[in-house]
Amino acid sequence: MTTLPALEAALDEAAHRLYGARRRRRPRLHAVLTLPAAAACAAALVLALPGRAGDAAQTGPPQPVVPPETLALSAALVAAPDAPEFQIGDPVVAHADLPAIADGYEDETPYPPGHRDTFDWLSTAQGPYDMASVNSAREVRSLVEFRAACIWLRFWLDSDGAAREAAGAILTDAPKWPMLRKHPGNWADVPRALGDPVALTAQYENDCSPWRDTQGG
Repeated sequence: MTTLPALEAALDEAAHRLYGARRRRRPRLHAVLTLPAAAACAAALVLALPGRAGDAAQTGPPQPVVPPETLALSAALVAAPDAPEFQIGDPVVAHADLPAIADGYEDETPYPPGHRDTFDWLSTAQGPYDMASVNSAREVRSLVEFRAACIWLRFWLDSDGAAREAAGAILTDAPKWPMLRKHPGNWADVPRALGDPVALTAQYENDCSPWRDTQGG
């Protein structure tokens, strides 16, 4: 399902949320993936996120501007319907098709200016019998959203001013993206921790950075 038809309406909402009053959300803490092999799959596949978290934002060069279109993509994901539940009979996707499937979901997912997830999907284990393999479009989408949230968290830690404010708006949205809203895991805590670099550094180190050196990204 594409989120592009929602962009025009979402632009005004996104700008209002960033520059006007922000709505509070209180999602609950749950696991990220629902498959029986979720823990093993997450540990093996949430890979290659850029950089090492610091305890303060970097200063110096001008901060990149997060355009309204990026905020609108996040708002469109929030407004998107729930993803279908996993079914045992879901089609198994060909390993060679993973990059194309990921590209499609990444086109509907917001990223910071100049950033894009560069994970090598073909480096994953070939399925469907390896527990660390990615076997369905649903699993690809889950990982795309989770990794995008990590990239935004890294961006928040490295920025300040309007760029950090925009990153905070998207991190507030992330627990309500389609694949995270039922099981947001620790992302449920992030909106309440905005403004606390120490807490968000710990979030990045615990949930994102253990896999940062596995792939270049």
